[in-house]
Amino acid sequence: MNLFETNGILRLDITDEGLGIPENVGDSIFTKFYRVDNSDRRKIGGTGLGLAIVKEIMNAHEGDVTFTSKYGNGSTFTISFPIVKREVTSSTDKVGVQASNYKVFVIEDDESLLDLISQELLDNRFTVTQFTNGDHAMDALMEEVPDAVILDITLDKGNVDGWDIMRFMKEKKELKQIPVIISSALDERDKGLANGAEEYFVKPYKTSQLSKIVMQLLLKIGKEGQVIVPLVEEQGIEKPSE
Repeated sequence: MNLFETNGILRLDITDEGLGIPENVGDSIFTKFYRVDNSDRRKIGGTGLGLAIVKEIMNAHEGDVTFTSKYGNGSTFTISFPIVKREVTSSTDKVGVQASNYKVFVIEDDESLLDLISQELLDNRFTVTQFTNGDHAMDALMEEVPDAVILDITLDKGNVDGWDIMRFMKEKKELKQIPVIISSALDERDKGLANGAEEYFVKPYKTSQLSKIVMQLLLKIGKEGQVIVPLVEEQGIEKPSE
C-alpha cells in the first residue's frame, strides 16, 4: 500500500499478489456483477459488486479508480481524488447531525457507504442519524419516530436484519406510515415493495437519486398528511384502499 500526492491529487496504490487480470478485461471490471474468469486456476468467487461500489463512491467524490495488472503476477489498484480541506466528524454506531426538521435514520453496516449516504442527505439539509447495528436501530425506533428510514437488508452487526426492522415498523401504529427506502446489494425489489418499502435501490447507485426520493416522499407527507403503504398479512398482501 502506498499513499502519495501529485499535483493536488491524493493517490493510494493497493497492490495484491493474486492471479492478476487479463488484458482484454479493461474497465469492464468496474461493471456491476462482473467477475474475472480464473476458473482454470480457482473457482470464481464474490458477488461482482465490490469494485462497482468503489467506482461509484469515487465518482461521487469527484475521484477515480484505475488499475494496472500483469496476468499471473497480481494487480495494483489506484484510487485518486482532489485534496480538499473540510471538517470531518468520526463515525460511530449512532451519530446524529442536525441540519433541518426532517429526521432520517440511515441503517447501513457498510460504514463507507453509510457516510456517503449521510453526507448526501446532509448536503440537502436533512437531519441524519446513523446506525451500523440493527439492534441499536430497533431500540432507537422504540424511543424516537423519524420522518424516513433508509434501510440496508443484510445487516451483519446485531441479531436483526432489514426485514426484521420493516416488520417491527409495520406492527407499530406510530411507525407503520413512516416511508422506508431500501438500499441493498440484493435485487429483491418485489419483496421489498410488497413488505411496505416506498422505494428500492440496488447497490451501487447514485446517492443523489436517493435524496431526491426522500424529499419527494416527505413533501408528499407534508401535503397529504400520510403515505399509503401496503400491509403484509400472514396469508398474503392486502393493499389498503385510499
